[in-house]
Amino acid sequence: MGFKDVNATCLSIENAINSAIVPTPRYELEVNEQKQTVSLTVFEGGDKPYMYERRVFKRADSSTVEVNRLEYNRLALEGMNTSFDALAARTQDLTFARLEQELEEKTGLDIAKKCSHLT
Repeated sequence: MGFKDVNATCLSIENAINSAIVPTPRYELEVNEQKQTVSLTVFEGGDKPYMYERRVFKRADSSTVEVNRLEYNRLALEGMNTSFDALAARTQDLTFARLEQELEEKTGLDIAKKCSHLT
């Protein structure tokens, strides 16, 4: 019905988690002595992404899939409580010249002249 030695099973689970998952997630093992079973609860952490044997996975519906580099970067940013659009641009001499050009073509207005009071 259950494990022959629940304490040995707990130790085995702890060793597997601690040696294969980086960073080590916060988890809890609960033993039911009557049924000789072990319940494992893994808590969501803020140190995403977690790696299992140097690979990163995510849940996709009812399956687990390995993530690509882009998704890995997104998860890493999520773990830092940020997103791509919150990152500073590599170059800071940014302009809206292309947007101005498109707006002028679409509206027929001189956008630079209309918006000069905003700078």
